[in-house]
Amino acid sequence: MQFKTRTLVAALSAPVLAAVAGSASAQLFLDDFDGSFNADDAIENFTNSDRIFTPDLNSNTGFGGNRAPTFGSNFDLFGIANNNGGLPFDVIDSSAGVSFPQDRIGIIESTKTDNFVLLVDTANGNNATGFTTIEWTIDVSSAAGQAIDFSVDVAAIGDFEASDPSAFPAPALNDYFAFDYEVKDGGGATIASGNFAEFYLDQTQDDADVLYEIDLESDGTNPGSFDTSDFYFDPFYESAYRDVLVANGPGTYDIDTDNADMDDDPLTGADDFNVQLAYHSLDDGTGDDPVAQDGLIPVPLLSDGTNQSAAYEEGGFDTTAIEAYKDPIYAYINGVSGPQLDDDFLTVTNDALTLGNDAVELVLTFTGRTNDSAGQEIFVFDDVMLDILASIIPGDFNDDGFVTIADIDGFLAAIAAGMSANQLQLDLGDFTGDDLVSIADIDGFLAALAGPLSAEDLAKFEAAGFAIPEPATLALLGLGVTVLGLRHRK
Repeated sequence: MQFKTRTLVAALSAPVLAAVAGSASAQLFLDDFDGSFNADDAIENFTNSDRIFTPDLNSNTGFGGNRAPTFGSNFDLFGIANNNGGLPFDVIDSSAGVSFPQDRIGIIESTKTDNFVLLVDTANGNNATGFTTIEWTIDVSSAAGQAIDFSVDVAAIGDFEASDPSAFPAPALNDYFAFDYEVKDGGGATIASGNFAEFYLDQTQDDADVLYEIDLESDGTNPGSFDTSDFYFDPFYESAYRDVLVANGPGTYDIDTDNADMDDDPLTGADDFNVQLAYHSLDDGTGDDPVAQDGLIPVPLLSDGTNQSAAYEEGGFDTTAIEAYKDPIYAYINGVSGPQLDDDFLTVTNDALTLGNDAVELVLTFTGRTNDSAGQEIFVFDDVMLDILASIIPGDFNDDGFVTIADIDGFLAAIAAGMSANQLQLDLGDFTGDDLVSIADIDGFLAALAGPLSAEDLAKFEAAGFAIPEPATLALLGLGVTVLGLRHRK
């Protein structure tokens, strides 16, 4: 498994950092969503798959077909979108240039000109469970018996809530996204199933209240612009509401929210009517809130752990002037938590699936759910791919088609990884078949080597704690490069 931010390998735990080889040799499947816009029954870029959206919202494409289809509200979205106009403010990074340099929220930059899949607040009045799916049925008969690699580009921002995948598909699951597979034979029987990737945060990660920031496209030269941001403005916040609440206390009011008179009531000057105001639920003087009912609550930021924000409750809904970037979701591969997602597209790959010899069809299913009613939990993905991996030669860690002294470092790194070795390291270095690359595999590795070991090569093994007889001694004993008297250095 690998995680890459654009073209850079992200910092990860030992299983992911260990050396990998065996690059993909042929593309089996690609969906870059750049075919006929919102066409859900065929994909231009390949011929071996069908694609089905559920729910299918293509009859409601919102602003001229340039945004993801809506559930009825312009802030509740699921489907294919692009940056040609009409996308919600929170999705677009508008900080570049002079259009809105003060922008502090968004994923899609001006350079992202192709299509992508967008999910915003899928749990809404028109989709009670909140779940959405995309299903691809892929012909994999040409790859039967071979190892395949899955990859997808993903990005997500917002304040997400914890989910427990073991509860799936319970509607109580909060924010959760996953790519699952089911492999079938020619008779339609399932011969393998599993998960390529999941994206969520567990309860421990949620409780940690991790704060983060996003990288904005702006170059920081325009007035009011920012290169990074650790908070965003709530578009539903009205400063006039908070002013009335602080001045008059909780109650129901008619409020003038602007300086224009064209839409105001001629008698009261109000343009919002019967507004029910109360103090924010955290504005109670307890915990980190220093003063009760002053229209301010603590909203710690990455840059300021004691920051406060103006706040109130309107019609039963808590509203703050700013929201911290907090509680990101994380990429999970094979149950292992990887890096958190943010506004930069992250390439997530999983090379753990080998198709059976009788594999004919692979059903790939994306499942997504987000339940932020303010429309500020945003999940985006693009370029879903399956590649057929090159044939693996045991011991060929540098993937040059031969087992030579150039593979020694990769082999020793696999031994050092121990129980944390990834699947590719096991495929390349586990000569004994015990699901572990260890000193027991040195004999097999040396036997696979093309040519004798030099003194310098022997020194690498010695430095790693393994003693191997000199080549001359091996030759005298008629053992070639077979390990003799192997011992582990203490």
